[in-house]
Amino acid sequence: MPKLATEVTRAELEELIAKQVLDPDEQEIEDAIAAGHYVPDPDLPARIREWKEALENTDRKLPMSMRVSVRVMGKLKLKAREDGIPYQTLVNSILHKYVTGKLVERD
Repeated sequence: MPKLATEVTRAELEELIAKQVLDPDEQEIEDAIAAGHYVPDPDLPARIREWKEALENTDRKLPMSMRVSVRVMGKLKLKAREDGIPYQTLVNSILHKYVTGKLVERD
């Protein structure tokens, strides 16, 4: 059974950190910190406010309940499977295209 984070010793933690693989951007930051060249954003509180505002303005999902015929739901699920996406994603995409006027009728 794996240990809980609180059960890991300092030596084990240092070993895990030493084995960690960083991507190039992460490694660049680590190197800058180690060399004493890392300078944090001087206006960090403003950046945090911007990030929070952006997060609040993201498109949240709301649950929706509706009755759909078995035939239509079956076709939706089949089409979604063919496209390799979840059927709810497909339905959301169709609704989005409709309300933005981008849903085009095909022959």
